[in-house]
Amino acid sequence: MQKRYVLGFESGVIVIKHWRMNNYLQNDRHKSTTYIEELNTLKIDEKGAYTEKQKDNVYSMYTDCIQSVYTDKNSIDKNSIDKNSIEEYIDANASPAPQKESKHRHGEYQKILLTDKEYENLVKDYGTELTEKAIAYVDEYIARKGAKYKSHYLVIKKWGIDAVKEQQAKRSTNKTAQSLDEFYDMAASWAESEANDGT
Repeated sequence: MQKRYVLGFESGVIVIKHWRMNNYLQNDRHKSTTYIEELNTLKIDEKGAYTEKQKDNVYSMYTDCIQSVYTDKNSIDKNSIDKNSIEEYIDANASPAPQKESKHRHGEYQKILLTDKEYENLVKDYGTELTEKAIAYVDEYIARKGAKYKSHYLVIKKWGIDAVKEQQAKRSTNKTAQSLDEFYDMAASWAESEANDGT
């Protein structure tokens, strides 16, 4: 009643607002209502739904309506409903199912599945080079371990990027250590040659 799918009267009688739009009765099954007083307060709008008459009585109830107000649930049966009309109404008014975005395979082993939007977001957040390295890292991990994940996008964001950054940091530290070793070797060699020249 609050959303006006059902219209109520003080007498306790109720009217299903869109009854006429979705249900049709054969003439031999039509039975006039005994609730004339309530019927006289209603009109049928341009869409075919029941609504209250305006107080100035400009509108009047159509006399050729297919059915009237019913309160007796036994007054119609399931065979009197035109099922095709109901299905057509549902089809015409149903919201289309949302299209699921397709995923594409990435990585050497083709284990990573990402939508175009997910890939674009990774590139936007981390850049192309880091994104590609993270994809390669997680792709190889899945190929070796046989791991299964619901969302490769979340896996890459959650630990793939960090794993690649950590790997890069270790390589950088190793390069620095290697460079220092080379420098000390070179310095020792230079010092030795200088000492030999002085004797």
